[in-house]
Amino acid sequence: MSHIFGQTAGESFTLGDQNLLIKECLTFKALEEKIPVEVFEEIKEYNILNHGINFKNTTNLKLNEKQVVFFTKNELYSKNCYFLFHTISIKENNAFVKYYFVYNTNGLKTTIPLIVEFKKNRSTWDIINYSILKNEL
Repeated sequence: MSHIFGQTAGESFTLGDQNLLIKECLTFKALEEKIPVEVFEEIKEYNILNHGINFKNTTNLKLNEKQVVFFTKNELYSKNCYFLFHTISIKENNAFVKYYFVYNTNGLKTTIPLIVEFKKNRSTWDIINYSILKNEL
């Protein structure tokens, strides 16, 4: 099965949709509530590991005055917290995103895996269902 931007070939897709979904995932309130306050306060930019999904044309994203920064595995050592997108699947007016938020505190790595389902409502994507899974990385 071939994937384009983490989705199955033949699915309806625009870069604008991918960017909107990424923004929704980065600022998802249910995730923010799981992140320790001291970790959340240290987030000065949204770091996304550029691995698995082609983010080549996703640039110049900014949220809440914070820049979205894509980095490679070679730069992983310098990041205390980051997002890793496993799947972004868009089919017509429905989307499925599986991603992880990873952070380090006191030398311990913690991973919060999430699955979020979206429904397109005109030009926005609304969350219709989500799961915060057990650590699997």
